[in-house]
Amino acid sequence: GVAKFRLGDKKFAAPLLNRAADSGSGNTAAHARFLLAQLEFERVRFALRPKVLSPALLKAASVNVQSVEGALQKVIDMEQGQWIVGSLYMLGRLQLELARFLSEGQPSEGVTAMQLQQSMSEQVVKVRERAQEYFTRCQKIATERQIFTKFLDGCKRPSSQLVSEADDFLAPSQSREANEQ
Repeated sequence: GVAKFRLGDKKFAAPLLNRAADSGSGNTAAHARFLLAQLEFERVRFALRPKVLSPALLKAASVNVQSVEGALQKVIDMEQGQWIVGSLYMLGRLQLELARFLSEGQPSEGVTAMQLQQSMSEQVVKVRERAQEYFTRCQKIATERQIFTKFLDGCKRPSSQLVSEADDFLAPSQSREANEQ
């Protein structure tokens, strides 16, 4: 399943990953659950492209975000180091995507841009704060457990390029290199 996922054949990978996720509570199951959550994150990230913010769209966005949060929390609960760090990173990124969606969305009919901005500004600040909490927790856990991955690099620089699971296998973490010096 992992190979198919990394090769981009996510439709074929999903059933294999589901089997692996259901196979137990070890690293392989946590890895599979993480990849399934990443698939869901990608779907929700696409759905969170700025649009006209109708009440129905806001409700759908909330449901989608909660679904990804639940999937990533299950990975965290499995207590498999690398995947805890990766999940906290993804939770932070999810919050940043939600903040962007809320701040860049267009007003629905009958609502002015100023009204929308006023109604969303406090929520956007809270969502960004929640993102930072996830990134901070990610850094704390990674440092305490000495889990130096690309996800940790992403938590340190959340506005940089999106980190994927395969990145750890392609290049060493800058955090790992800094720790070894």
